Amino acid sequence: MLFRSYIASGGSISCIPSGNVTADIGNASGTGSLTGTVNLNGPVVISGVSIGNGAGGGLVVSSRANSLSVGSLFIGESSSGNLTVQGGGTAAATYVNIGAAAGSNGNVSVTGAGSQFSEAGGYLTIGNIGDGSLSIAGGAAVSGDLAAIGESQGSHGTVTVSGAGSQLTTS
Repeated sequence: MLFRSYIASGGSISCIPSGNVTADIGNASGTGSLTGTVNLNGPVVISGVSIGNGAGGGLVVSSRANSLSVGSLFIGESSSGNLTVQGGGTAAATYVNIGAAAGSNGNVSVTGAGSQFSEAGGYLTIGNIGDGSLSIAGGAAVSGDLAAIGESQGSHGTVTVSGAGSQLTTS
């Protein structure tokens, strides 16, 4: 059974039922567009997250007390999506796609000492068919198994690493 949660107009994710659960943050459906930014509240484990799927959306992981563990993570799936990891927060995914579709725009910002964003066992794509950007600053760390930047013709991918101790590691 797949549970799907559409999240809009701000708020927080704090308790997700166990099982195969996905969340759309910023979604367009027959009832109109839902936009918003969600702040993570505590550790969350979920099978899939789509940020910016038809309407703009954002997700903030803002402290050491907050962590996100997800199977598939789309930032800017078909619209504009933003993921911010800061203040020692952590986000981990098996598959990460930043700027997934034509016309989409995905942005990931990982800032501050102890802040971490990782992909393991899948693929980290920055600018798949759309535009994607990854910014790592202030001692933050990003790691991935396989990475592609500007993967398809017409896509754009950028990676910026700045500040002492900031790092991007791929294997």
